[in-house]
Amino acid sequence: MRVLFATDLHGLPRHLQELADWAGVYRPNLLLVGGDALPDGDVADPVGTQVRFLLTEMRRHFEVIKDRSPDSNIATIVGNHDWLCTYDAMIDLERDGLLQILPSDNAPLFGEYSFVGYSYTPPCPYAVKDFERLDFPGQPYLFDGGVIWDRQRGRPVPVNAAVYLGAAPSLQEDLARVPVAASLDWILVSHAPPFETDLDILPEIGHVGSRSIKDFILQRQPLLSLHGHIHESPGLSGRFWQRLGRTIAVNPGQRDDGLAAVLIDLAEESITLTPLGIAGASGGSPVTLARPAAWGPA
Repeated sequence: MRVLFATDLHGLPRHLQELADWAGVYRPNLLLVGGDALPDGDVADPVGTQVRFLLTEMRRHFEVIKDRSPDSNIATIVGNHDWLCTYDAMIDLERDGLLQILPSDNAPLFGEYSFVGYSYTPPCPYAVKDFERLDFPGQPYLFDGGVIWDRQRGRPVPVNAAVYLGAAPSLQEDLARVPVAASLDWILVSHAPPFETDLDILPEIGHVGSRSIKDFILQRQPLLSLHGHIHESPGLSGRFWQRLGRTIAVNPGQRDDGLAAVLIDLAEESITLTPLGIAGASGGSPVTLARPAAWGPA
């Protein structure tokens, strides 16, 4: 099985064009988008900005990908820059057969692999809080302001973010409810990367990933875990993958001057990761890793 994974496109026209081009070249069985694919929506009008972009420009690019690579499935999660109203609008694209939204509670199969999606991140210094949660109960909240989409009123509303997040389940509590995947060969797609790894480093700040995501990976040991959110990490660490127990964790990051992605070839005895435009991945040489003979919890 061949998977093309890219994340944090943020609606940049060059990135979307390159993604369509690479899908046509590599013909993946599955194109995975790891959240934050859209430009930031205007806080005053997320429907007129982000949702409109999704239903026009993003739809057009997905249609191009389907035309160039008819046998490719497209699956996605959302990220911390995405609005809840945008997630709701994605259901229209799902109904039209253009993509599948990856849930955390019912892992769909692509080929022989189950895919579990998880969109939430720990708190960030951005206004939109629809897809943020405290990493663990009692985590201190360090930022001002917050806005969420109110489905009943059909508009964005300001919230006291510390109170709002404190009343919602934390990532730790949320992940504890994720059912065990039916297949041992399952793959986690999580916008937030695991904490204190080569995949979660911000310049001048250091490690900013999720402790709960890391614990979840170490406890459940998916075959792969695919991440984004922290664009700069591969360029700072010099690595876009690392092992966490038996799991191969990947964050291709993202660049402003061209698309970063990873092509993943899943074979019976090995996994090959081919970096495409990833900062810090010198020469773009493929990395072939042996799969453990018996997969499952360590």
